[in-house]
Amino acid sequence: GVDNDSDGACNDGDADDDNDGALDDADSDDNNANVCSDTDSDTCDDCSNGQYDTSDDGHDYDGDGTCDAGDTDDDNDGADDSVDSHPSDKFQCSDNDGDTCDDCSDGSYGLDDDGDDYDGDGACDAGDTDDDNDGALDGDDSDDNNANVCSDNDGDTCDDCSDGSYGLDSDGEDTDGDGWCNSGDPYPDCAYDNANDPSVYPEGINNDPYDDCGNCHGDGFTNICVGTDDCNDMACDGDCDQIAYIDDCDQCDDNPNTDCEDVEIELDQGANLISFYALPSDISISSIFTTATGVLTESAAAISIDGNWYGTLTEVSQDVGYWVFEDDDTSLELENCNPVSYDEDGFVVYDMHYGANLISYPFKDPQVLDDALGSAVNTIHALVGQGTSALRNGDGWIGSLQGFEGGKGYWLVATESFSFTFNSNDGSLARMDELKPLPEAYRYMQSNKQAFYFIEEAKINGESLDYDDIIIAYNNDVIVGARYWNDAYTDVPAMGITEYANSDGYCENGDNIKFMVWKASSNSLIEMFANEENPWQDMQLYVISLTDQVMPNSYSLNKAYPNPFNPVTTISYSLPVDTDISISIYNLQGREVISLVNTEMKAGNHTITWDANAHASGLYLVKMIAGDYMNTHKLMLVK
Repeated sequence: GVDNDSDGACNDGDADDDNDGALDDADSDDNNANVCSDTDSDTCDDCSNGQYDTSDDGHDYDGDGTCDAGDTDDDNDGADDSVDSHPSDKFQCSDNDGDTCDDCSDGSYGLDDDGDDYDGDGACDAGDTDDDNDGALDGDDSDDNNANVCSDNDGDTCDDCSDGSYGLDSDGEDTDGDGWCNSGDPYPDCAYDNANDPSVYPEGINNDPYDDCGNCHGDGFTNICVGTDDCNDMACDGDCDQIAYIDDCDQCDDNPNTDCEDVEIELDQGANLISFYALPSDISISSIFTTATGVLTESAAAISIDGNWYGTLTEVSQDVGYWVFEDDDTSLELENCNPVSYDEDGFVVYDMHYGANLISYPFKDPQVLDDALGSAVNTIHALVGQGTSALRNGDGWIGSLQGFEGGKGYWLVATESFSFTFNSNDGSLARMDELKPLPEAYRYMQSNKQAFYFIEEAKINGESLDYDDIIIAYNNDVIVGARYWNDAYTDVPAMGITEYANSDGYCENGDNIKFMVWKASSNSLIEMFANEENPWQDMQLYVISLTDQVMPNSYSLNKAYPNPFNPVTTISYSLPVDTDISISIYNLQGREVISLVNTEMKAGNHTITWDANAHASGLYLVKMIAGDYMNTHKLMLVK
């Protein structure tokens, strides 16, 4: 009979026809030695090697008893075959953490141990920009696997990582603490003030921090050295207080007001009222004013024609104010200027005569008026600047000029002749409120001729102006000045004609100024009337009040309206000045029926109503008495 396995026993009597170790009853193919069953469910036939053996029934890379075909991790590296780039290589699988090292580089999947990691920070060296974690990137690190070695960027001969962390200020013993280690510091006992700024390395290392007397950071000079080093903070005047110093003018003192500096003064088109708190060595008009068309002082003038200067004014002085005329906006710039507040002769002395004096302000920093003038305020009537003014009012000032500012000139109006010096600025800076800029439609050109109208009161319909309202001064139809309302005594400038600029239509002596108010709330121009006439005069200051009503020039009791009436009528009357007034209603028997007014009233036009509802029809008299004025009108009540 058939003997499949040639073992001498025919298949019908052979319990294992193919001699694969699997009995025919349990052998899925008893005539094939390589096929029998899959009792371990590993997807590989138990007889795949010709002999029944569940532990050796297919390729098993990792030898774990499960053939590769049924093994989810063929190389037993912990990475599932489905996400394993090399399922048959336990040292390769993926780079899920993106550190350039394979996550299975040590034979087992893991993000924190997938390559050489010198500093143990979880990133392998291949993907770590700072392998030794010393703060120096590997590209700049001379030894990226040594935290104490990296570079010498400051050239002080000490490694910048000598303490285990990159830093120019802590890379070796540094006695004076200036950022250079002793071994590389030519002056290890006296710090060079480099603020550990890398930009000074390594060139600044040789800067000598000692003064001429051998004192560390002293200001001693050879000709006044004491002879010992006990005074480590010697100043230029030989004192140990370290207060005096040598400024750019080679002057040794402790006063900042004497320091040389560059002067810059902004100039607008037209007239500019300026002065100088510091001057260069060349004080000629031609040297100082290179773009101006003319310059005026109180008593001298100069004009530029084709680049040449003509006139009695030839030099600039420290105690004088100047009107400077420019064709365009520009800037006056002077270099290496000596201060004028303190010169070799001491303080600047101002000799004032009665009336207006055009003076300078000798300091750069601003001061409020009283602080700067001291006791001199008692002989000053007013101060006028470029488009601003201040009028002495009792013990205080009114107007927009709050203080003196460096680079500006001023008119001082004296009540008598006197001399004074400005008080020295004590270092505290005065804050000056800036004037609110005017809209383009109401701007005007500054002139060297100007008057000011201090508006004590301004009312429209009996109400005071708002801060957004503008008072505008006109000469005929030409705007000659304007100012935003700023409470009582707002000073409104009015410019005059000048021969140094185009000022057509500006004021001449005797012109009557007309005032208008731009009312912000209604966006309208309203004509205003002054309580008295003040014809324009150069450098004059007036105090007036404005109203939108014409002020009456006489007393009057006007006709009532309506008349006859039932039962209410309105009675109007006018007062040229503030006065006590009474207005009463009488019957025909001369008996007083009612008193309507019995008090002091302001000058102006007024009205009052009488409600006669409680009175009988008939003829009545209204009588007004104000000072020497008396008048009576008839009233007819008809019900």
